[in-house]
Amino acid sequence: MQELENYNLFADVPVSQKINEVIPDKCVISIYIIDNSYTMMTMDGKIFENSFLVNKQVSRWQENVQRCKQIAEYNIKRGQNAAYYLLNSSKPGVWINGVDSVQILGDSDMSALDTLLPLLEVSNVRDVGESVPLGSITNYISSCLYYQYLHEKCTVNYNILTDGLPENRNRFVRELENMLNPIGSTKLAIFITINICTDDEDVIDFYNELDDELGNETCGIDVIDDWLGESQEILDVNPYICYFERMHIARMAGCFNESMDHIDEFELPPELLHELVTTLLPDLIFPIKDLKIRTKSDYYTETISHEVDKFGLQLNAFGKKQKLFDIEKTISILFKLNQPKNKCIIPCL
Repeated sequence: MQELENYNLFADVPVSQKINEVIPDKCVISIYIIDNSYTMMTMDGKIFENSFLVNKQVSRWQENVQRCKQIAEYNIKRGQNAAYYLLNSSKPGVWINGVDSVQILGDSDMSALDTLLPLLEVSNVRDVGESVPLGSITNYISSCLYYQYLHEKCTVNYNILTDGLPENRNRFVRELENMLNPIGSTKLAIFITINICTDDEDVIDFYNELDDELGNETCGIDVIDDWLGESQEILDVNPYICYFERMHIARMAGCFNESMDHIDEFELPPELLHELVTTLLPDLIFPIKDLKIRTKSDYYTETISHEVDKFGLQLNAFGKKQKLFDIEKTISILFKLNQPKNKCIIPCL
């Protein structure tokens, strides 16, 4: 039966050893849902060429295609096994391998990207009215995961690239809950990523509120705008961090990493900032216990500055080159220096 064809998500394929990750991700496989509804032809998309925003009208579909290609290339390079599904299949309720979906191993073979390209042809954008059947495909993916990963101790990234709301919001939430809790108290470890290809506030608010609705059932939910939009959000709360394009692609691909999950939400507290600094600068020897010793701030000012210089200037989404971290501000937060008395720098959530 063709509808069962994709139930084997990397069956008998060992989890690949991940390398070249910009930010370490705890997920062992990623599943992508590519919205190919006709609203994707709306001409308000954003794409980047050579890290610069293209100043011309493009469709949301073109933006979605670029995101998918960047994600797939990153997955192949880092060693992440990934499956890609069109939201609206050629035959309702059936996802035929090679027609409506593909599975790509993270084995560094970039030629595998050619198997994804046919799915990204504009001819696959389908006029299904206002329908965005996220409930149906979430139910289908849950069945795939149930048969293979229920008893595996691994985390799965469920990643949706969309511009719209589910046709039935309650069903979509219910199917996500069923995905997370397929049998009674048995749970699947799922990290959810929503790549938004629209500026519609109703759409953005709905997915942001999923985090509250699902509570602690998930490993986390990351709702991601385009590179420019995310950069502005990060600039508002963590302006001393350079959010370069490869970091954005890592988040789009699904990055189960606490510092990345909160980088656009609030000023990172010392512990999460320490995690981010030591992750991006792996040659830096900086034990977290040293955060409590203010007298070491001068030493780490020098060592972090050296590693940041070695990392090199990065181009941000605004077309400017900057250092990875503003050293003075980074040290100030890490060691809680120059903080007003009794001020808690960890936001109340």
